[in-house]
Amino acid sequence: MFLPRTISFVILLSIFLTAVLNNSVVGRTAFIVLAGLLAYGAVWEFLNMYEKIGRAAFKKTAAVAGVVIIIAAFFNGQCYINVYGLLSLVAVLGWFVLLNGKNSREYLEKVFNSVNGLMLVMLPLLPLVLIYIEPGKIEGRFLMLYMILVTKAGDTGAYITGSLTHKIIGNNHKIVPSISPKKSWEGTIGGLALSMTVSWFLFTRMLEINNPVLSLIAGFVLFFGGFAGDLVESVLKRTAGVKDSNTIIPGMGGVMDVVDSLMLNTPIFYFVFLPFIK
Repeated sequence: MFLPRTISFVILLSIFLTAVLNNSVVGRTAFIVLAGLLAYGAVWEFLNMYEKIGRAAFKKTAAVAGVVIIIAAFFNGQCYINVYGLLSLVAVLGWFVLLNGKNSREYLEKVFNSVNGLMLVMLPLLPLVLIYIEPGKIEGRFLMLYMILVTKAGDTGAYITGSLTHKIIGNNHKIVPSISPKKSWEGTIGGLALSMTVSWFLFTRMLEINNPVLSLIAGFVLFFGGFAGDLVESVLKRTAGVKDSNTIIPGMGGVMDVVDSLMLNTPIFYFVFLPFIK
């Protein structure tokens, strides 16, 4: 398990760092490839879990639509207009599918489920593209890096603190045992502390913004946004009766297991904090 997880991590990290650190066609290509793969995987996995509770959908078609939306958003900053147009196209195609379907009721349900799943996954993640291409004195790629590092710092801090305190005191105080039995108050406090610390450090060093109050507030909010996103996916997996959203990433589970903490943080950062930063 350790070797596949390490290999997967190194590959994903290499593509991600290329997208962030290489300010050229190579870097932008790396970003669009990574974003497209994540969009395809996330939409497909969400609809796959949805299917396990008896809600069939056109998984591959919806996943491809997710990739097209990412590409359209990347080449045109007014991505929400593009989303409206593309979702309208999906709806129109759905009407034509109904004309050719042998079972109109079944096809109508699949079209409805596909469009709903596409919107539930893509609309929260779409601002990630807007952040990356954000113009201004602070380059969008560094703004995206800040948000992801602060979010993942919360995940990492919670895991490390929770594991250490469990070994020391023997039994952590569970915070939401009915949803995620492994999450504890001890881990939450450790994750929050690390998230706020990383936020303050990156504000000062990377973004070069001298605003400690805003940095600490952002770290606080982004931690709990990531925490809530992780819980939402836990609910989805429990409802679908699966341990991981998929096994497409060796040793790391599925794409949803990687991006779940960004599902809420991406729109929160773009709409709430970015206006105060840029």
